Amino acid sequence: MAISFFALAIFLYLGLDLDYSSPSPASAATTEGVEITYGTVLKLMHERTKFRLHSHDVPYGSGSGQQSVTGFPNVDDSNSYWIVKPVPDSSAKQGDRIKSGTIIRLQHMKTRKWLHSHLHASPMSGNLEVSCFGGENESDTGDYWRLEIEGSGKTWKQDQRIRLQHVDTKGYLHSHDKKYQRIAGGQQEVCGVRDKRPDNVWLAAEGVCERFPKLGPERQLLTGETSRLRKNLYRYSRQQKKPNNITKGSNVQRGMAKSRSMAAVVKLVLQPLPV
Repeated sequence: MAISFFALAIFLYLGLDLDYSSPSPASAATTEGVEITYGTVLKLMHERTKFRLHSHDVPYGSGSGQQSVTGFPNVDDSNSYWIVKPVPDSSAKQGDRIKSGTIIRLQHMKTRKWLHSHLHASPMSGNLEVSCFGGENESDTGDYWRLEIEGSGKTWKQDQRIRLQHVDTKGYLHSHDKKYQRIAGGQQEVCGVRDKRPDNVWLAAEGVCERFPKLGPERQLLTGETSRLRKNLYRYSRQQKKPNNITKGSNVQRGMAKSRSMAAVVKLVLQPLPV
């Protein structure tokens, strides 16, 4: 019964029909230029390599020993979601627009730790290490990042190229195609560098945007998220009908795992997000 109500709520919210194909170019275009506001849950995509900013409960084996941050190649991974939040002494509210030059924080959705940097050397390149640190009630200036919008844009939107400069070290959030071989095999290093380079440009990719228009709060899926929710919901509903046919390690079981990871995003669409 709970699953039925949950699925119904998603269908009503997203206006899903029985066509589970990707959205048409017209519908995709309506999400171009979506404003990224406080409370938005998103994935940051490295412009050149297309890897997503990622973290997981695995510590660095050198440097600070804090939770590692990497670039992840796959789109379908719940460890790549970050919540955009203001600094503690800010008067900003959930749903507020974010101007270029604003200092923000990024909280890793799954582990609740903050995107962080300091003077420790990164494992592969020896640049500034980028880690995840702290928690809900533990944050310091090492978690502060200044938003720089490339071009003429004044507020952060999905289709804009951005840089994030660490306030304490002046290092820009950076990645490159140097990949880990063991603990995070296939994932690439994320670090900080103090000069502007093509490799420290990022874009807001998939996610859920929090907005407060005149008629009340609402959420908008960022480009690419709607079709993925459709496909995962459809797959999940089909799998629920044949639970006895699922074998360990099968493609169906892996599909169910992806469906469950997407449920976290769906839940964020339907419920308030704390700032």
